[in-house]
Amino acid sequence: MTEAPDRERRLVELGRLVGRLEQRLAYVTTDDVERAALAQASLAGVDLAALLEQGVACGLLFADRRTRFDAARRSFEPVRLYRVNPRHPLASPWGDPSG
Repeated sequence: MTEAPDRERRLVELGRLVGRLEQRLAYVTTDDVERAALAQASLAGVDLAALLEQGVACGLLFADRRTRFDAARRSFEPVRLYRVNPRHPLASPWGDPSG
């Protein structure tokens, strides 16, 4: 019975995290979220890949696939970018991250 509230709480925390990253970075990647989540106790031990997918599936997060050039390897690599959907009900606790 506590799984739904825990899931929602984790999604809210994820949305807050992505929103904070959006304010600092030009774009937010999976790696950015994973690094930032290490310092956030509320997301410790959470499967972030699955949580990101849940956030996209429920509409809390927008996701976009891009290609980035890795100068060190001299190759292109796929990357997934995330943004918070400010109109989603779970995004309302912290408001529009861009504002």
